[in-house]
Amino acid sequence: MIRIISFKDGELGLLEKTRGKNKAVKKIIETIPSDVKRIGVCHILNYDEAVSLKEKLIKEFPKALITIDELGPIVGAHLGPETIGVCYSC
Repeated sequence: MIRIISFKDGELGLLEKTRGKNKAVKKIIETIPSDVKRIGVCHILNYDEAVSLKEKLIKEFPKALITIDELGPIVGAHLGPETIGVCYSC
């Protein structure tokens, strides 16, 4: 079971639970507004998956500036290795 969490307006919450990585990635992409300008793909010891997600995001949002960053050890201690996430601004 993969949990998709959201952090919006200072509130952390469960967005959805999915079975399988592909469904989780699809749901994450669906939550991003079409007028997005910047997207950050973040990961914890999961660079290859971050690159794969970035490639999918480029296809969906060709005008957006998309970067990849590794999350630090404090976040990693809570979320664990192989975590992947997306943040964006419109």
